[in-house]
Order: sequence, then C-alpha cells, then structure tokens
Amino acid sequence: MSTKPLPFHESVVLAIRDCPHGSRFEIATLLELIKGTIIPKGHDKIIKAIDDHYDFLEKKLCEDEIREVKEHLLAQKKMSEQKPSAKS
Repeated sequence: MSTKPLPFHESVVLAIRDCPHGSRFEIATLLELIKGTIIPKGHDKIIKAIDDHYDFLEKKLCEDEIREVKEHLLAQKKMSEQKPSAKS
C-alpha cells in the first residue's frame, strides 16, 4: 500500500489486489466494507478490480456477496451522477 493517503476507491482497488486468493474471511470483510461505505467515485475501477481478482474459486464462494457489492457500487455511481455539480 501507498504511504500517502489515497482516495477511497484507489485504496479499495489496492486492497482487492493485495487480498490473498482463497481467504474467504478477508474477501468477505473487504466486501462488507465496500457495501457499508458511501463511495463518490471510482465505481467502475472497483468493479473491474473485483472481476479481475475474484475470477475463480472466490467468485463461487462469495457469489452473492460480490453481486450485492456490485449492485451497491452501481447504485452509488447512479446517485453520484444524479447529484448537481457543486461547481455551478
């Protein structure tokens, strides 16, 4: 992980990539963190990291959790796109 603070979505992408394969507890914990967080941007990057990293055994073990997280991310993305720009 980086030593300087990163935006949440960048930290999550790194955490997903660093999460050991086969560790259902760590994967589930990370997915719960994502589901419980308001994420203002980087939704597609997080979804891509999930798809790239959990592409075999974990995907089957955590299929429902992964689906729920993707739904959460897509809902967050939709909400962020609907917000009026603060730069008016």
